Amino acid sequence: MNIQTDITPDRDVVLTVEIPAEEPTAKLLEAFQLFQRRANIPGFRPGKAPMDMIKKRYGKDIIGETIDDLTRDALNKALDSEKLEPAGKILIDHQEFGENKPLRFTARFPLRPEPKLAVHKGLNLTITDADVSDADVDGQIEALRHRHAHLHSIDTPAPANAVLTLKVHEVHASGLELIGQKVEEKQIEIGADTLGAGSDEQLIGIKAGETRVIRVRSDASGVTSAPTSVTIITPQEAAQQAGRDAFTSLSVEAVRVEVPHIHDLDEEFVGHVNPALKSVDDLKKYTRMMLLSYVAMGAQRQLEAAIVQQMVEQNPFPVPKMIVEGTLADIALEMKLKGEEFDHFITEHYAEAERDYRWVLLRDEVATAENIEISDEEFEQELQRMAEMSGETIAAVKMRYSGEDKMDRLRGRLFEQRVLQFIAENAEIERRKMDLREFLRMVDG
Repeated sequence: MNIQTDITPDRDVVLTVEIPAEEPTAKLLEAFQLFQRRANIPGFRPGKAPMDMIKKRYGKDIIGETIDDLTRDALNKALDSEKLEPAGKILIDHQEFGENKPLRFTARFPLRPEPKLAVHKGLNLTITDADVSDADVDGQIEALRHRHAHLHSIDTPAPANAVLTLKVHEVHASGLELIGQKVEEKQIEIGADTLGAGSDEQLIGIKAGETRVIRVRSDASGVTSAPTSVTIITPQEAAQQAGRDAFTSLSVEAVRVEVPHIHDLDEEFVGHVNPALKSVDDLKKYTRMMLLSYVAMGAQRQLEAAIVQQMVEQNPFPVPKMIVEGTLADIALEMKLKGEEFDHFITEHYAEAERDYRWVLLRDEVATAENIEISDEEFEQELQRMAEMSGETIAAVKMRYSGEDKMDRLRGRLFEQRVLQFIAENAEIERRKMDLREFLRMVDG
């Protein structure tokens, strides 16, 4: 058996194997004879069907199975001979065989990367943080009051904060009906120009039951924009201006006009937010605690992301492209992506998937170097902590994570957190303060 091994700098392997003609020829003859002895073909005694007929009827399948078996055996021998350990799927790219000719095939696969742990202590990390002031707490409670507001109908002209339930359909610039235009019912909040840029300006002051014709500039893709100076126009004015610009005229009937009713900051509102709270002071303490917790979680996510990024940047090593693409391909297939969507998914997520794969290998290297592991006792303590936090029994937590895969993933997360904690404890961390609102926007963004 002749073997040729080519390994790229990224540790992708191309293995070319050639088996001398004698072996596949002998194996095929043996396979045909075995089939002939076992064949029970109508019109012939068992094992007595002519070989020519067997080759004609069943030859393609017998040859295919025999060549596949030979290829699999030869590949395993070649891997042992060359001391190669595939780290992903093995693709048989090319297979050649002819009567009394050698069997040749090419196999492609990635080798497991060999991470070089050069740096994992003393990383210089910068993360942002935020303080929570009394003004921040008051602002959050004010936002809560607005979120818990309920709508009530009014008969007076719609103010700038009104919510309108409308019937809308396109009409001629004169206000006349257009045949075939469907009437749509919409609920809009003034301030978002839902019907097109400039539409809200024309709806302020509308009353329940009133009908208006408004105009918004349109393009080939539909109603998209309008001059900021758009004003309410009469049907007569619309008719005079018709054809001068690309506008769409809409007939808007105000079915209902509502405005939000903001709750007073009192004990009734506090109980509505959280029945466990009894006073405004309780709500302020609770809000401060939640904001501090959110800041802490956001800072922790930043810290972990910074650790992963720096570990990957400061500990470079080759990663086979086949491993990353193979992992993404499996995900894309589960999502039933095909064609251009399949290719776009792999291209779009390649860098992120490669970074995550590098981190996993480096994480394991750090754990080996520092003897980090999760004992059964520590894992049991984590389950107990989870039970106390959720108010469940430890038996209920175990039931929720029943199944080997779920428990393994939970243990894996705990293991990763332990490695991240070790790196963080041995890093130089600079914390920069920023405004709470900016911090929350950054974390949410």
